[in-house]
Amino acid sequence: MLKDELLAQLENHEVSYRVGLSSLPLLNEITYQDKDGLEIQRILSNKKGRNGDLVIDYSIIVEYFTDKVQAKGISEEYLKFLNRTFLAECYELVFLYAKKTNQLPIVKGEDVFTFIRIIRNAISHDFTINCSKSNYECTWRSFGFDMSMNGLPLEGKHYGYIEGSFQLWEDMHNLVRNKLV
Repeated sequence: MLKDELLAQLENHEVSYRVGLSSLPLLNEITYQDKDGLEIQRILSNKKGRNGDLVIDYSIIVEYFTDKVQAKGISEEYLKFLNRTFLAECYELVFLYAKKTNQLPIVKGEDVFTFIRIIRNAISHDFTINCSKSNYECTWRSFGFDMSMNGLPLEGKHYGYIEGSFQLWEDMHNLVRNKLV
């Protein structure tokens, strides 16, 4: 993979994250029992989407989102899913590129890379912060991980959640653009 291809993939992930985030208000509209919400339910109940051979029956989505309690839970989990996927993929793309181009020492020396690595490891394993090694302690912007946090569950407050995810992406993008060849 070339550096320009890596940057393009990172940019595509950022756009995909924004698309996913923008769908949440639309999905939540289904839960409202006003005229507009009922119209959305009526329209979606009779629609099917296609993605190649995959057919998506939108009536299932309406079923899930007409119950406000269930809709809230699904929306919250979907947001977590988007966030976890976005951050983990951002880390993996940069890590693999740096490894294949013998630039791991460069990225490993950057606080943003160490920071997102801790997040990625928590996401990929048991959602628990693992700062058991001193080289896993780091500060990024106004956030930080240290050994006292070892074993705590990873939460959005540890990195700024949605806004922090965009900032992490931006700093990783800048790391690739400015420090890798």
